[in-house]
Amino acid sequence: MRLNQPFVRLPLRVDAARLAAELEAIDESAWRDHPEGAPGNTALALLAAGGNPDDDSTKGPMAPTPHLAHLPYARQVLAGLNATIGRTRFMRIAHETELRAHVDTNYYWWHHVRVHIPVVTTPEVMFEVSGVTTHMAAGEVWVFNTWNQHRVDNPASAPRVHLVIDTVGSAELWDLIEHPERELRTIEFTPDATPPIPLETVNWPTVMAPDEVDSILAALVTDVGAVDASHASLVTEPLARFRHDWRNTYARFGLAPEGAEHYRALLVATDAVVAPWDGIVLANGVQLPTALRQLVLGVALNADVPPPRPRGARAAPRQRPLPIAAQLAGPPRIGESIFIVSSPRSGSSLLFETLARAPDLYTIGGESHQLIEAIASLSPEAHGWESNCLSAADATEGVVSHLKDAFVYRLRDREGQRPPGGPTRLLEKTPKNALRIPFLAQAFPEARFVYLYRDPRETISSMLDAWRSGRFVTY
Repeated sequence: MRLNQPFVRLPLRVDAARLAAELEAIDESAWRDHPEGAPGNTALALLAAGGNPDDDSTKGPMAPTPHLAHLPYARQVLAGLNATIGRTRFMRIAHETELRAHVDTNYYWWHHVRVHIPVVTTPEVMFEVSGVTTHMAAGEVWVFNTWNQHRVDNPASAPRVHLVIDTVGSAELWDLIEHPERELRTIEFTPDATPPIPLETVNWPTVMAPDEVDSILAALVTDVGAVDASHASLVTEPLARFRHDWRNTYARFGLAPEGAEHYRALLVATDAVVAPWDGIVLANGVQLPTALRQLVLGVALNADVPPPRPRGARAAPRQRPLPIAAQLAGPPRIGESIFIVSSPRSGSSLLFETLARAPDLYTIGGESHQLIEAIASLSPEAHGWESNCLSAADATEGVVSHLKDAFVYRLRDREGQRPPGGPTRLLEKTPKNALRIPFLAQAFPEARFVYLYRDPRETISSMLDAWRSGRFVTY
């Protein structure tokens, strides 16, 4: 959520000591690794998609996990915000650890604020947003601008634990955000009270409404213009064409299943248009294509999200049912994978392009540097810039899930078509992945590795030519 200032401390207080005492009763095995594998960062889910504590998704109805039943005051705190509550977790940063700088570009956080309630902390713990640093004291209630770069540093010898609540916010909660000078209110503990929590049931669109597309794109173009007016002029007309075509298609199909292929074709075509814009950045440092994919192109069509209907109404029958085989297949997912492994300058591009002509093989169109290294724990920075090596231990559940989702979103066959659904064969080649085979074998247990070699003298000569050209310097 974009805010007008880095931090806002709300006029609310909670009993941090009581929350901490409740947490002590939770078994350590309930804590899970950070969804993107940030080292030293763990989480305990209280509200999750479908109530599954192992599901980090932000899509679908939120429900209490089994852990919440053992945290009565935490439940009262959630209810005390008087707002519809989305995904909620206790988030812990180990001693002498940090959460690296990042921006929350996911669609979910475009509309949600993240309410932070420090539970266990020390004065040394600092939260930084866009160069502004503050300490959030235990029992305070904060929100911050997630659209800007932010990080957390815990140099202390004890862990830091926050209760982190995602919510779109009610008028009452937004009044507190916009008027933090209001009289301080404490959310008191009431023995034996189990107040109802207004749970989020709608968070992602089946088909994004044209007005929402317009507002998001307008905000991004304005952000680009604040950095470089010429870049804003460059992208305005192509994005306007997409907006008009999206509204035109929506007027024809709305949420009807028959429109899915038309929407999908428009998204794929537009993605190809924005792909060369990697040099265009927003004020927060995020590349424009990344923001467009996270906020519109990758989320404007969600066939797995049922259209909303009035409470108590029966679901309308599909006008054109999917074949049984397609229904059983489900959404696309990576099944068998084929990784071409080689040193640089060994002819892997030619082999990759040749194999990619085979039917039923899907690729991301090129190499996977950005997909892999965009995940914080897999970046070379996380390893002191010493190597691109990754081990099986780096393939945590959250990291693997995030990486596979990134691959699936970009997969196309030789005709540029997305996979129809079910297990999908991935073909991939990135020379750096020769240093990541243990990681890949753990993350993709069905993978085959094709080793391509070339005479070392020819390879080294070509690598020297490439290095001297200055076009292959990455860090």
